[in-house]
Amino acid sequence: MPLPPFDRTVHFTDVDPTDPDDGPGLPRPELRRTPELEVVRAQLADALFGVSVAAPRIGRFRVLGVLGRGGMGEVYAAHDDELDRQVAVKLLHTSREAGPRARARQIREALLLARLSHPNVVQIHEVGEHDGQVYVAMEYVEGHDLADWLRALPPGPRRWEAVLAVFVAAGRGLQAAHAAGIVHRDFKPANVLVSAEGRARVLDFGLARFWGDVEDVPENMSEPTGDFADLTATGALLGTPVYMAPELFAGGAASPASDQYAFCVALWQGLYGRWPHEGERLADLVAAKSSGAIVTPTDRRGVPGWLHAAVVRGLQVAPASRWPSMAALLRELARDRRAAARRTVLRAAGAALVGVAGFAGAQAWQAAQEAERADRAELLAELRAADSERAQFEKATIAAAEQAAEVLRLSSTPGRERDALVRGVQLAAPHGPDFAGASAMVFDGLAAASPALIPYATLDGHHGAVGVAFSPDGARVASLHVDGSLRLWNADTGAALWATPSLEGLAHAHLFSPLAFDRSGTRLVTTGVAPRDRPSCTVWDAATGTLARELPDCNFPHFAADDTRILGRVRVGDDDWRYAAWDLATGALAWQLDGDGLDSAVVAPDGQTLLVARDDNAVDLYDTGDGRRIGRLPPVPGVKPSRYHTLALSTRGDRLAVLEGEGELRLWDLESRRIVRSLGPAQGEPRFFRDDTRLLVGNRLFDLEDGELLALWPKHGITTAELDGGVLVSYEIDDLILRSNDTGSVITRTRGHDGAIRRAVASPDRRRFATAGDDGMVRLWQGGDPRALRRRQAPPGEKVLVFEDEFFATVDTAGVTRIRTDSDEPLATVPAFPNIFGVPQVARVPAGYLVWAWAVDAPSEWSVRLLDPQTGVERFRHVVHRTSDDMLAIEPTFSRAADRLAVPQLDGSLVVLDTRSGERVCTLAGDDQPLYASAVRDDGRFAATLDRHGTAVGWDLTTCQKIFSVATTGSEEHAREFRFVGTGSLLVQRGGRTVVHDAGSGEVKLSVEEPCAADYHGDSDLSPDETRLVTWCYGPGRGWIRDVPSGELVTTLERIDAYGDAHDRFSPTGDRLTVAADDGDTLVFDARSGALQVRIRDLDPSDWHSPRLADDGAAVHLHQRSGAVLTLPATRAGAFAAACRALAATDAYPEVRDPCEGASK
Repeated sequence: MPLPPFDRTVHFTDVDPTDPDDGPGLPRPELRRTPELEVVRAQLADALFGVSVAAPRIGRFRVLGVLGRGGMGEVYAAHDDELDRQVAVKLLHTSREAGPRARARQIREALLLARLSHPNVVQIHEVGEHDGQVYVAMEYVEGHDLADWLRALPPGPRRWEAVLAVFVAAGRGLQAAHAAGIVHRDFKPANVLVSAEGRARVLDFGLARFWGDVEDVPENMSEPTGDFADLTATGALLGTPVYMAPELFAGGAASPASDQYAFCVALWQGLYGRWPHEGERLADLVAAKSSGAIVTPTDRRGVPGWLHAAVVRGLQVAPASRWPSMAALLRELARDRRAAARRTVLRAAGAALVGVAGFAGAQAWQAAQEAERADRAELLAELRAADSERAQFEKATIAAAEQAAEVLRLSSTPGRERDALVRGVQLAAPHGPDFAGASAMVFDGLAAASPALIPYATLDGHHGAVGVAFSPDGARVASLHVDGSLRLWNADTGAALWATPSLEGLAHAHLFSPLAFDRSGTRLVTTGVAPRDRPSCTVWDAATGTLARELPDCNFPHFAADDTRILGRVRVGDDDWRYAAWDLATGALAWQLDGDGLDSAVVAPDGQTLLVARDDNAVDLYDTGDGRRIGRLPPVPGVKPSRYHTLALSTRGDRLAVLEGEGELRLWDLESRRIVRSLGPAQGEPRFFRDDTRLLVGNRLFDLEDGELLALWPKHGITTAELDGGVLVSYEIDDLILRSNDTGSVITRTRGHDGAIRRAVASPDRRRFATAGDDGMVRLWQGGDPRALRRRQAPPGEKVLVFEDEFFATVDTAGVTRIRTDSDEPLATVPAFPNIFGVPQVARVPAGYLVWAWAVDAPSEWSVRLLDPQTGVERFRHVVHRTSDDMLAIEPTFSRAADRLAVPQLDGSLVVLDTRSGERVCTLAGDDQPLYASAVRDDGRFAATLDRHGTAVGWDLTTCQKIFSVATTGSEEHAREFRFVGTGSLLVQRGGRTVVHDAGSGEVKLSVEEPCAADYHGDSDLSPDETRLVTWCYGPGRGWIRDVPSGELVTTLERIDAYGDAHDRFSPTGDRLTVAADDGDTLVFDARSGALQVRIRDLDPSDWHSPRLADDGAAVHLHQRSGAVLTLPATRAGAFAAACRALAATDAYPEVRDPCEGASK
């Protein structure tokens, strides 16, 4: 078996490049006394001089010798004299150079590792410090590592069974680590020991981290290298590259999914004797891994198809496409597919034995033999049929897995998303209407491809397209091509309407050739469709494509206000161009500007004013009707005169952005003729967006309200269009990108053309856009998300506070709260709370909308208000009067299905109000202890309070009397969760302890404490039917679903990011659960089984609100950074329908029409 290429992990100490004694790339030797040197010293003293020297010690362990060295430290054989046992002791390299805090972290992590006890994990006995280094004493195992064990394993047709058995055992150890929140990060055969009795144990967690730890990543992974060890030596990327998952090379965080990938690489190599990906250089290996292409084994070595398919899934590029967990993978690997055949053999053999025993004499014996032969023949036939059926099944399984993997591959390939949708719909369709039997990989592919950019029409202009424009009504699209041809298309269908012929000779149109409709949409103006040696502007009849007017010596044309004149530049000499206007009726010059020093210009949106920059830094304003100068923006004092200014006007025409030749960007108010602000140096063409509240220059996005730089992305690119919903269209060569106009963040991207993109424009309604490219194509694209069932957008300047099925609330910068339903007009407008800290809170109750301040500063009073659900009129207000100048923070609680509101008071009591009238129902007080947490059951019959000693008291709100008092457990005074769920449960979480109490008696129904780190306590939620408890840790990214009646663990949720709202994770029926994944996607689980039902790609996730399931559980509401609230399908059937919608307007729809229309019936 060949050795794996570059199968090692090394660690070099820093080298001083200025020291001539330090060779490039060589480690500098450290002259210090190590346990290894001390052992050699003792041995030499005894052998040469007969002198007995005490053996060195590491902590309390007597060192016997060196077992080996690794990238993270040396391992010594040692003896524990206190417990009389042999151990292995590892000294960690990095701890000597690290500071005390880093060593303390290493010790803390090693101690947590020591809590991991499993038969397939090398047990850690002790952790400590020795001479400034951290040491780990662990179980000593006699045996070989798995790499040596594999090399020694003899070949044979059933060799795969032995390989699989030992890997399944090692996988159980890895699964146990994941369950404890530990990621190995360097799983490989060299880190698995196989003992003499054959037990596999995973070791060397030297690179392990707990999920969610911040890891340094290299800045540039694109440089080629001849040795993978060079990569690991940087300290930026830890692990052995041949086993590493693709996401780790891109800077992604290590996770159970990356461990699973490494496990499958090792298993593949163990089964087939070769690597699943090949590459002589690191760059080649990374490319092979990222492409998803797996080497086909030339010798299958008897490996069955089901096993091959299982490993292939674990090697998928996208982590979400692999097995959901190591547990799921091991269940597949451990499944016994020959048990049925063995049972058949045993039944036949038993029958034969009974037959022999039941007859006497030769005839009976002969009859039994004949019966046995017949049974054997029948069994053989059955086994052959079973083998044939199994082979067909395995072949079909492999084919299905490869087809599903192809959907995933296409979905992650820019420009191939449409193909992924077509293939995914075709593969999923036979499993309708609920699609429960369809491959998870197929739906992962649909989830990735459905929101992608997919052109709904591709228009072939045959020659490079340099210009594109929509007609004013958005019904037509015009394109200009380098051969001088002009074409018109139907914007809905992409059908060609007319085209002008190509011009002979050199290219005529170019990147800067304008193309525009007049305001009525009846004419087009452009340049570049006349012979190149005579520049001219041409005006065309948009209905017929015939030439209406040619204006010689004209360039950069624009239609004036009434469309009767063309504004542009006229050539009056070889290099002398002046601004002028032509009369379209006669073709004659109407006027031209005299004088030198004129620079760039821009026409006002109404077409009535021409603004021209001068090289003395002034900007002149001219009337386009007669060419009169009507105003001037004076030069900025102290600024050096320069040319090549760039101008941009706001859509309202009241502000002008001037990028001066020296690079300074200034914003002018045209009414006052004053500079509003200077925005500093910039490069590129200024453009106004987002109702003139944003200014984009190159790769810099400015907020014009305060001049703040909102975003700065790495590449300049070109941004020329804005879509509805706060989306900017940008392009960088052939890369088409959608960005948020609020933050500049990338929403999605794809390969737009098979060549450079030259122009992008939005339709007048901003719901679609067109691109023109060097490939000669004009592509038409839909704006918006085809998955969206509903979209609610916060107006500019407002931020979403809360959203539910029937309403959403926003707050503006002045603190004014607005509540909306389906109308853009607010149902209610609540004035700002004086001296509020944070933002207002809003909730829907049967009586109306509750609105309150989270906290207020002095001298304001705290209040909660109830608004009428129909009119928004305030029905009542409850005020808590302050008694000091401290901040006043009060958290009211309420019933969702009844009319009860509980408000804590400053004296430590709790006032319960009737929300219909505002009248007081009860006043609840603790036993000499202030109440600091409260809950009201949704039916309004019971309340609960919690005091600072952790005593929970239940109250009957019909009598205002106590019904129980219990002590709660937990490590924190603050209750992270304290609320009723359903009618029978009270959920209490303090610190890492979560307890479900009986709502009537206070008795404990379930109590759990999760293994969260002290700094990463999480939250919990209980399903509305009170049968499922979900808990999670912040930071490590894992959670657990438990069955409340039995207390049993249903499943472990891996790679989640559950920050945000802690409640309403479940659907109202309690059968579905939603949580955010650590990659930003939204996951929907079956709460009963814990199985992942659907993954939802969230293109622009907010970091403020968590995903929320709709009331019917079939959709999910997602808050976007753009301020929108999208409602997307949250079922497989909904995802399938969304894929069909994404294809409906494309030319690929005929390929999926039957399955799509069949599923909708």
